Amino acid sequence: MEKNHRRRGKELENAILDAAWQTMQAQGYAQLTMDDIAAAAHTNKNAIYRRWDTKLAVISDAGKRALSQGNYVSPLTFVEPNTGKLRDDLIALLSIPLPITEQIGRENLKAFIQDYLPHLTLKTTEFLLSDSFLQRYLTGILDHAYARGDIPTAPADIPVVVKRQPAIQLLANILSDEPYDTATIVLWVDRILLPLFKTP
Repeated sequence: MEKNHRRRGKELENAILDAAWQTMQAQGYAQLTMDDIAAAAHTNKNAIYRRWDTKLAVISDAGKRALSQGNYVSPLTFVEPNTGKLRDDLIALLSIPLPITEQIGRENLKAFIQDYLPHLTLKTTEFLLSDSFLQRYLTGILDHAYARGDIPTAPADIPVVVKRQPAIQLLANILSDEPYDTATIVLWVDRILLPLFKTP
């Protein structure tokens, strides 16, 4: 009979991450505890706390591992929209997170972000609002739109608060109970973003 294999190091870490992600998917981030993760990984809480201080930290790394294994849509596979029309580009841009939201689960994502907000720093806030893939793609979209004559103002001269609206709108929506779907995205684009970007 084969003896029980005692996991150590990276093997144990990966087992914890896999168990954390699977358990979070099964019962939800808000209800998940370190005890649940330890039980699912067949280890003890001390083994987890030696590596991660909080549930937030465990799930953050578990999500990265799930992405690296190809189980979920990765931001690295995204492509900047360039349809030739500003409206279509904006709709495509705000539709990029839809598959991830559906795969992770809206309530899980909402609870995770609520848990993450108190830990925001000036650096991470600036990244989310100015240097995320969403904002980088928006810069390209606006450059193309200006070159075509679709907007009257050069992107560099558009107020920062205006260019941050897609990211702010998306974050506010995820934290609310409002739907996040194609119809909602079209509403944002037609009622909020196009009027903002087309205003001289």
